[in-house]
Amino acid sequence: MIKSLNLSNFQSHRETHLEFHPGINCLTGDSDGGKSSIIRALYWLVFNRPSGDSFRSWWGGETQNTLLGENNLEVSRYKYEDGTNGYSLMSGFNPEKDTSYDEFKASGQGVPEEITKALNLTQLNFQKQHDASFLLSQSPGEVARYLNEIINLDVIDSSLKHANQRVKKTGYQIELEEDKITRLETDLKTYDWLGEAEDKVKELEVIHTKLGKSLDEHQKLDQLRISILEIEEGIRSIIIPPEDKVNELLELAEKMDQAEQSKQELNHLLIDIDSIQETISDYEELSSYDPAVDKLLQLRHDIQHTYADVDALQELIQDIQRTEESIEGWEATLFNSQEIFDQEMPPVCPLCDAPDICPNCEQEIKGN
Repeated sequence: MIKSLNLSNFQSHRETHLEFHPGINCLTGDSDGGKSSIIRALYWLVFNRPSGDSFRSWWGGETQNTLLGENNLEVSRYKYEDGTNGYSLMSGFNPEKDTSYDEFKASGQGVPEEITKALNLTQLNFQKQHDASFLLSQSPGEVARYLNEIINLDVIDSSLKHANQRVKKTGYQIELEEDKITRLETDLKTYDWLGEAEDKVKELEVIHTKLGKSLDEHQKLDQLRISILEIEEGIRSIIIPPEDKVNELLELAEKMDQAEQSKQELNHLLIDIDSIQETISDYEELSSYDPAVDKLLQLRHDIQHTYADVDALQELIQDIQRTEESIEGWEATLFNSQEIFDQEMPPVCPLCDAPDICPNCEQEIKGN
């Protein structure tokens, strides 16, 4: 509730002080007595309108309107000759404490949010002389809409309107998708010949899968061959172990024989790969008969690409894990044999008892 209003240098008001009664207040007086200026001053303070400087008194000076409200609320709207243009706000005044004002800059026709919340005034709080009777001159629909805005019932109307728009938009999208499905079904009938071509593609896929697996096996066996060569080189650098370690070395040699067998299997796989490549060359001639086969291959590839990649990756991971476990086992065996040999072998040549370096074979003597 507004308790009082002070106007300084605002239109015809040099210094005017108004006290308001609780409830409804009416301004009466002669024409050109400044009644509209008071309403205009309140509008300038509450809504930051009108803009410009036309409302400032012709005799000059600083223009300031101050409103006092409930709970010691004090809001001022000012515009000074030096260009200062803004608001000041004080609420909750306590005489036992220092009084301080919050200053806000006025820009354009906007009102600082703090000022709006503090005043809590809207167009409902003002009735001009020539305005129609409040709500009485409006239609029932306009009155209902006005009351809905006051108690926020208009949210229901806006929500229903938004929902209807979404339903309409969704229905239109469904019609578009159904039309698209119809066109696609019509286009699909033109590809009836793909059934026979699909059988050929399946054969090519089987051959391609075998080739991929063979190449993977070739790569794995090649890595295994390299590991075996490294183990053989390490074994050659070891001096003949004691008799109680011969059995362990024999087991290691047996594993090397198994690796050699794997190497031979690799050679057989290479031969199979050459045979598969020749078969693929024969089937490549088939793809040149009809350009549609290429399109089919692409379609089939897109459908099965994800599944094929997953299966291939899983098989590759399992093969890699098995190979790594095998290599780690051999490396661990070799490391343990070397460690046991270093611990039990005396630091002298077993042939001539020479320390450090054997004068005959010029090999470094290892051990404790």
